[in-house]
Amino acid sequence: MMRMLGRAVNVQAPSICAHFPQGRDEIVVESLRWSFHEFGTALLEAVTDAVTPREHWDAIVRVHLGRQLQLPESSL
Repeated sequence: MMRMLGRAVNVQAPSICAHFPQGRDEIVVESLRWSFHEFGTALLEAVTDAVTPREHWDAIVRVHLGRQLQLPESSL
């Protein structure tokens, strides 16, 4: 896993380990934290101008569907 991740970001696996001393679990946790933060931020931006419940729902569905189709990493 570390070698594959290293190849994906063009760094050596030991360099990744140096930044995540708790290993794979820490990488997974930080990845999920980043993903949820990005998703939450996108949702908040999408509903900023929504007034009615229907507008809120439509905005939320658009964000979710758009991220699922455009960002492979969103399919956790």
